[in-house]
Amino acid sequence: MKNTQLLKVVLLIGAGLSAVTAGRAQALTDITVERMEQHVQIGASTTVAAPAPYVFRVDVDGDDSTSSTDPITSATLSGVATGTLDYSVSSKAWRFQDYTRATLTDLTTAYPNGNYTVSAFVNEVPYGVGSVTVSLADPTSSHLAIPLMTLTGGSWVENRYVINNSATLTIDMNEPYTTNPAPTLLPLGTTPNLLGYHYDLGIYGNGGGETVAEGFLVCDPLKSESAPDKPPSFTALPGTLAPGNYNVELIYDAIQSSTETSLATTGVAVGLYGAQTVLNLTVIPEPSTWTLLAGLASLGFVWLRRFRVQSRSR
Repeated sequence: MKNTQLLKVVLLIGAGLSAVTAGRAQALTDITVERMEQHVQIGASTTVAAPAPYVFRVDVDGDDSTSSTDPITSATLSGVATGTLDYSVSSKAWRFQDYTRATLTDLTTAYPNGNYTVSAFVNEVPYGVGSVTVSLADPTSSHLAIPLMTLTGGSWVENRYVINNSATLTIDMNEPYTTNPAPTLLPLGTTPNLLGYHYDLGIYGNGGGETVAEGFLVCDPLKSESAPDKPPSFTALPGTLAPGNYNVELIYDAIQSSTETSLATTGVAVGLYGAQTVLNLTVIPEPSTWTLLAGLASLGFVWLRRFRVQSRSR
């Protein structure tokens, strides 16, 4: 299984470049402060806690051209919790991460409700420290459901879903909330208790992977209008996934706050409470391929047996 600690929540917010970030060769793309719960799906309707069940993380993500010294040289967290963000070369991001929290109470005690300020030393004119503050609210106020996926086209076998690569894989997702919420129909840049939800479905494995579906739910804060209550189904046509092992990962994020900022090209920093579910998917070759492989194996066995018989008769 892929290490779920490496998962990244990205809100694809189509804001234009701000005056500070415009013209930079390197740029910060988004800023996220998040508390998250993590689950593993082992059956059609069964989930268990992940090895790291509760997570706190702060991400200051850069584009592909960023380095540890450009466009910023350092970043820190202050407010109701403090820390220093470390630069990840592989992720092109500055991160503060804590995966040691075993319970929600433990998580909210270490990282309580309140304001979190991310400060970054900007390595571009105008030089100086830029900062942005977002707030995190009571996780229960988000009414967030455990993400659950319903798959068709294959079957569950020993805690993993198995499907033939000649079959069509369909993934349906549950509603993201346990109680029908009433999010505030306000655009990003405001700070109500709930701005709506965001979902992200990804399939990763065989040395690659990508997000295959994402969008807003209940409320679209970009347009300040209602959005669907449930993600649409995702379908992978026959042959889309090569034989091999994959992780299917579904993330629901309750957008608890957002703050306008010139530090990121999206124009906002967001405070989230998230829930993530991962399941193991195995794609097997089509039956004709199995028949061919079985036939080749039989021929090899017959050849080996004949070789041994001839060797003994000499």
